[in-house]
Amino acid sequence: MNKTTKRFFFLYKTSVKNECITNEFKTELNKVIGNGFWNFDFDDDDNILRIICDYDARVYIENLLINRMGYVCIELHYLPNETACTIAI
Repeated sequence: MNKTTKRFFFLYKTSVKNECITNEFKTELNKVIGNGFWNFDFDDDDNILRIICDYDARVYIENLLINRMGYVCIELHYLPNETACTIAI
């Protein structure tokens, strides 16, 4: 029997640089998102942060990156039909 889970996808333009991704940074982001559910695209000029999680974590992400860590973090929006999906587990 398959269980379905709603997943949220978020994209952020950030000022995070590759050399800033320390163990402390990873630990903090993993606390909010979960291990393996986020990554950065440093080949993109906007240092894109991609996140997949099972709840609307925007407030937590923005608080962590902007207020606690001091980075620029601007949410980029998907089209309305792309903001969430259902994944069979």
